[in-house]
Amino acid sequence: KRGHYQELIEWADSEISSMIEEGGSSTLDHLVSVYNATGIKPKELEVIQNTDCPYDVFHIWIAFMDLSATRTSNGFGPNPITYQEILSYMLTRDISLESEEVEILKHIDILYLNKMNNKISSNK
Repeated sequence: KRGHYQELIEWADSEISSMIEEGGSSTLDHLVSVYNATGIKPKELEVIQNTDCPYDVFHIWIAFMDLSATRTSNGFGPNPITYQEILSYMLTRDISLESEEVEILKHIDILYLNKMNNKISSNK
Protein backbone atom coordinates (compact mmCIF):
# COMPACT_ATOMS: atom_id res chain seq x y z
CA LYS A 1 0.00 0.00 0.00
CA ARG A 2 2.83 2.42 0.84
CA GLY A 3 4.23 2.22 -2.69
CA HIS A 4 0.83 3.16 -3.99
CA TYR A 5 0.83 6.37 -1.95
CA GLN A 6 3.54 7.83 -4.18
CA GLU A 7 1.66 6.68 -7.28
CA LEU A 8 -1.48 8.38 -5.94
CA ILE A 9 0.41 11.63 -5.29
CA GLU A 10 1.87 11.64 -8.81
CA TRP A 11 -1.51 10.81 -10.33
CA ALA A 12 -3.26 13.45 -8.19
CA ASP A 13 -0.71 16.06 -9.24
CA SER A 14 -1.54 15.39 -12.88
CA GLU A 15 -5.29 15.24 -12.26
CA ILE A 16 -5.26 18.53 -10.33
CA SER A 17 -3.32 20.21 -13.14
CA SER A 18 -5.87 19.08 -15.71
CA MET A 19 -8.76 20.22 -13.48
CA ILE A 20 -7.27 23.69 -13.09
CA GLU A 21 -6.38 24.01 -16.76
CA GLU A 22 -9.88 22.93 -17.79
CA GLY A 23 -11.49 25.37 -15.36
CA GLY A 24 -12.92 22.98 -12.83
CA SER A 25 -14.08 19.46 -13.40
CA SER A 26 -12.23 16.64 -15.03
CA THR A 27 -13.75 13.44 -16.35
CA LEU A 28 -12.86 11.77 -13.09
CA ASP A 29 -14.70 14.46 -11.09
CA HIS A 30 -17.81 13.89 -13.14
CA LEU A 31 -17.65 10.11 -12.72
CA VAL A 32 -17.07 10.36 -8.97
CA SER A 33 -20.05 12.73 -8.71
CA VAL A 34 -22.25 10.25 -10.56
CA TYR A 35 -21.05 7.46 -8.27
CA ASN A 36 -21.64 9.51 -5.11
CA ALA A 37 -25.09 10.62 -6.27
CA THR A 38 -26.36 7.26 -7.47
CA GLY A 39 -24.30 4.72 -5.56
CA ILE A 40 -23.74 2.99 -8.90
CA LYS A 41 -20.15 2.91 -10.11
CA PRO A 42 -19.92 3.86 -13.80
CA LYS A 43 -17.87 1.42 -15.89
CA GLU A 44 -15.62 4.30 -16.97
CA LEU A 45 -14.77 5.01 -13.31
CA GLU A 46 -13.58 1.44 -12.85
CA VAL A 47 -11.37 1.81 -15.92
CA ILE A 48 -9.84 5.04 -14.60
CA GLN A 49 -9.35 3.51 -11.16
CA ASN A 50 -7.70 0.40 -12.52
CA THR A 51 -5.40 2.09 -15.00
CA ASP A 52 -4.45 5.45 -13.54
CA CYS A 53 -4.81 5.42 -9.77
CA PRO A 54 -4.08 2.42 -7.56
CA TYR A 55 -7.45 1.12 -6.46
CA ASP A 56 -6.43 0.44 -2.86
CA VAL A 57 -5.75 4.15 -2.26
CA PHE A 58 -8.50 5.62 -4.45
CA HIS A 59 -10.65 6.25 -1.35
CA ILE A 60 -8.13 8.93 -0.34
CA TRP A 61 -8.74 10.75 -3.63
CA ILE A 62 -12.50 10.48 -3.18
CA ALA A 63 -12.16 11.92 0.34
CA PHE A 64 -10.02 14.76 -1.04
CA MET A 65 -12.55 15.55 -3.76
CA ASP A 66 -15.48 15.46 -1.34
CA LEU A 67 -13.68 17.72 1.14
CA SER A 68 -12.37 20.02 -1.57
CA ALA A 69 -15.90 20.56 -2.87
CA THR A 70 -16.89 22.01 0.50
CA ARG A 71 -13.79 24.08 1.21
CA THR A 72 -14.03 27.72 2.13
CA SER A 73 -12.23 30.68 0.59
CA ASN A 74 -10.48 33.61 2.23
CA GLY A 75 -11.06 36.14 -0.55
CA PHE A 76 -7.59 35.57 -1.98
CA GLY A 77 -8.02 31.89 -2.80
CA PRO A 78 -9.10 28.57 -1.34
CA ASN A 79 -8.40 27.66 2.28
CA PRO A 80 -6.69 24.40 3.17
CA ILE A 81 -8.70 21.39 4.27
CA THR A 82 -8.40 21.24 8.06
CA TYR A 83 -7.97 18.23 10.31
CA GLN A 84 -11.31 19.13 11.91
CA GLU A 85 -13.00 18.92 8.50
CA ILE A 86 -11.36 15.56 7.84
CA LEU A 87 -12.55 14.27 11.22
CA SER A 88 -16.08 15.53 10.57
CA TYR A 89 -16.02 13.91 7.12
CA MET A 90 -14.97 10.57 8.60
CA LEU A 91 -17.68 10.75 11.27
CA THR A 92 -20.49 11.72 8.89
CA ARG A 93 -19.45 9.15 6.28
CA ASP A 94 -18.78 6.50 8.92
CA ILE A 95 -15.37 5.77 7.43
CA SER A 96 -11.92 5.66 8.88
CA LEU A 97 -8.68 6.89 7.38
CA GLU A 98 -5.38 5.80 8.85
CA SER A 99 -3.16 8.64 10.06
CA GLU A 100 -0.82 8.03 7.13
CA GLU A 101 -3.77 8.32 4.73
CA VAL A 102 -4.79 11.63 6.33
CA GLU A 103 -1.25 12.90 5.75
CA ILE A 104 -1.43 11.83 2.10
CA LEU A 105 -4.77 13.65 1.78
CA LYS A 106 -3.16 16.77 3.30
CA HIS A 107 -0.22 16.41 0.89
CA ILE A 108 -2.62 16.29 -2.06
CA ASP A 109 -4.36 19.36 -0.66
CA ILE A 110 -1.03 21.24 -0.58
CA LEU A 111 -0.48 20.30 -4.24
CA TYR A 112 -3.92 21.68 -5.03
CA LEU A 113 -3.41 24.89 -3.06
CA ASN A 114 -0.01 25.53 -4.65
CA LYS A 115 -1.40 25.04 -8.16
CA MET A 116 -4.40 27.28 -7.42
CA ASN A 117 -2.17 29.97 -5.93
CA ASN A 118 0.08 29.82 -8.99
CA LYS A 119 -2.96 30.20 -11.25
CA ILE A 120 -4.30 33.11 -9.22
CA SER A 121 -0.87 34.82 -9.25
CA SER A 122 -0.49 34.38 -13.01
CA ASN A 123 -3.92 35.96 -13.59
CA LYS A 124 -2.98 39.20 -11.80
